[in-house]
Amino acid sequence: MPKTNLKKSFTLIEALTSVTIFMIISTILINIYVATVRGERIAYTILRDSDTTQTVLETMSRAIRMGSDFELVGNTSLTFKTEEEGKKFFTMFRYQYDDIEQKGWIERVKYINQADLSLPSDSVIKPGDVIRLTPDNMNIDDFMFEVFGEAGEQKNVLIKFSTVSTVYKTDYKTFVQTSITPRLFITN
Repeated sequence: MPKTNLKKSFTLIEALTSVTIFMIISTILINIYVATVRGERIAYTILRDSDTTQTVLETMSRAIRMGSDFELVGNTSLTFKTEEEGKKFFTMFRYQYDDIEQKGWIERVKYINQADLSLPSDSVIKPGDVIRLTPDNMNIDDFMFEVFGEAGEQKNVLIKFSTVSTVYKTDYKTFVQTSITPRLFITN
């Protein structure tokens, strides 16, 4: 009997089926990768804003703990006496909001004397007196100060606000609230 050479090969249907299965698996894996990268970006932005918020709160807390004679200007600005390196001065933490950009931020303003505190927010202040505590890419919303405690009692300062992290045109809002008790009971 003569031997015939039979070549084994794929049929067109087998080749199309394998390409289709490969494309389906590739599409699923690409979608998983894109979702993972997207989730990582969202988590990173929220974590970055959380770290920044913690730093801003710590800066405010340190100053408030060493302060006295607290006065609210509206419910978005807090003015008080403080001392650093033997120099007495007034500090104001204030919330600013830009209606055009629809962004809010927190500033620290240092003054040398009480007369400077009555300056409007658009007046000329020496360079270095106003320090923006939150970065440009962070949005602060619903900001409020409250001061508790009667005259002659220990004061307590409450800070409430929300940070808004925007990723892929979606806002993620985080509510922040903390209470700070100053260390100085006697006013200067």
